[in-house]
Amino acid sequence: MDLYLLLRFEVTGVKVVWLKEISRNANTRNLDLGLPETLQFKLERSGQQDLTLNLMENRRLNQNAPVYEVHTQNGQNKLVKKETAPITDVKFYHDHKNGGSFMVECSKRSSGACRRTLTGSVEIDDEAFGIKPMPERLVSRALVVNNRNPHLLSRVIYRTGKGIPSVIARRGQSAKGNLEKE
Repeated sequence: MDLYLLLRFEVTGVKVVWLKEISRNANTRNLDLGLPETLQFKLERSGQQDLTLNLMENRRLNQNAPVYEVHTQNGQNKLVKKETAPITDVKFYHDHKNGGSFMVECSKRSSGACRRTLTGSVEIDDEAFGIKPMPERLVSRALVVNNRNPHLLSRVIYRTGKGIPSVIARRGQSAKGNLEKE
């Protein structure tokens, strides 16, 4: 299938969206430096208003948390800390304003700096959406043509086919009156 047709076509509720990094700080935008504490993206949606994502690192989650295995020796179970290489190309972020929670990965590319990708969820117009990177086989052609980072956005739906209204409460706000203000 031609990439142009794929980008204009909605397949079972999944839409192609474009992430464009709009951070003003040159060090934040520098893809060779990895993942900073804050990131800012513009989520471009065809035929709809763009959404600005202001991501802040979620320091409560640790991608390098210790990993333990249970080893049984002489009938006794013992916890043994597993040696793992540090993870440096993944961080977790949140966007309080848009009810977003994301894993951001800095995938190394064979040519040039890393490609920052988002996997997670976000609230748009009081509905919950999932976002994930477009499959790698389609990315290189898309990036050459558009110089933007393609992702797939899908509305979270019940098995009945109805969208899930978001009930994510933010400071000083309520989602569609479902929750009391804090």
